[in-house]
Amino acid sequence: MRILKLFFLVTLFFHNNLYSTTLKGESFLSPEEAFKVSAVENGDMIETKIILGKKIYLKYEKLKYRIIKPKNFELNVTKPKPQKLNGELIYKKSLLVNIPISEISSKVKGDYTLEIDLDGCSDDGICYVNIKKRYNFKIAEVGDNSDGGDIVDILKSKGFTFIILIVGVVLFVLLYKSI
Repeated sequence: MRILKLFFLVTLFFHNNLYSTTLKGESFLSPEEAFKVSAVENGDMIETKIILGKKIYLKYEKLKYRIIKPKNFELNVTKPKPQKLNGELIYKKSLLVNIPISEISSKVKGDYTLEIDLDGCSDDGICYVNIKKRYNFKIAEVGDNSDGGDIVDILKSKGFTFIILIVGVVLFVLLYKSI
């Protein structure tokens, strides 16, 4: 019976606190309101923004940037300097993190998915854990023939006679221009 009375009192306490908080015009922010996350391609960077809601902070050590498709690896990004709150490193202000596309394109070809993982809390003690935001991007594959690979492949496939013929044509054109 004591447990039932205790349960009733705790329930009544939380109900009254939640009710009075709602009456004061304060409400709990949804994860989407607490953390407005975006990631867009801007030149040679992926520009990521995390805009924090009122009275929200972000945990530094929980903020991760990774590629999850076509393979999974964590990105080494430069995050802004955090501040300390009760011995924990946090962000109280919105933040911008730029990711060089070259870091991604050196490990992935074609389409890829960026995932931003974060945890944070409100000053009122409500915590948001394991929030994952995903963004799909494409790496434009440009035909770079600077190594001459296509010419070498053609010459290999055509054989010795074809190479002699090409060399003869080039010599004829050079001699004809010099006359």
